[in-house]
Amino acid sequence: MTDEQNPYAAPQIESLAHSGPAAVDSDAERIRKLYLNYESSLRASGLFYMFAGGVGFCLAMASLAGKSPLMGIVGGALGIAMILMGVGLFRLDPKVVNPARAVAAVSLLAFPCGTVLGIFLFYLVLSHKGKTILSPNYEQIRRQTPHIQPKQGTRLGFWIIVAIVFGPMIGFLVWTVLKV
Repeated sequence: MTDEQNPYAAPQIESLAHSGPAAVDSDAERIRKLYLNYESSLRASGLFYMFAGGVGFCLAMASLAGKSPLMGIVGGALGIAMILMGVGLFRLDPKVVNPARAVAAVSLLAFPCGTVLGIFLFYLVLSHKGKTILSPNYEQIRRQTPHIQPKQGTRLGFWIIVAIVFGPMIGFLVWTVLKV
């Protein structure tokens, strides 16, 4: 009995392997799909730090008018640094690794939330996957595979988390300003 007659034989398919430049594209696609979820985590962290930096900058500017202008200047500079670092993370720019380390180190001092966020940022940037994604080689892979994009659900989840984390803080800030 041959394989064609055997109903229990594995189905035969034609090879999907390509030769030439298409083989490079398939390798790039495979690598991109392998790191796509982690790429989304880095981008979401970038959005978070852009938002947190914006809120921090606004609070720092409000404190400039108060009793401690030095804190306003330091806070404003830190807010701008967080915004710029967040933009770099969102773009997956390889140049953002050192600024992200610096922001993560400063975040460690803001116990307890900043400490957790700083440790998480260190993990995202310094892990094997983070180093791979934030490398010039991976930037080339992203250019070769623009058709591969993460699912849209990650953005909705990010904004839900932002609303849960920053909603009470913004509400308290508005309540404080309106109370005066």
